[in-house]
Amino acid sequence: MLKDWRQGKHLSLRAAGNLLGVSGQGYCNWERGARVPSARYWEAIARALGLTFDEVMELCLGGDDNKAAK
Repeated sequence: MLKDWRQGKHLSLRAAGNLLGVSGQGYCNWERGARVPSARYWEAIARALGLTFDEVMELCLGGDDNKAAK
């Protein structure tokens, strides 16, 4: 989901990370599913993706294979 958002906005990893308050590498880790965003970033992710806070929480904590990274 994060990758689709970033590509749809024509953003680099660094630019997407900057919008969400993390480094490009940090954002890349979320996108690949190597790391799960901490709760302090969920609100920014929700705004960027047009989701509710609860939807982001579910994506980050639940589901198969870290759906937030897809």
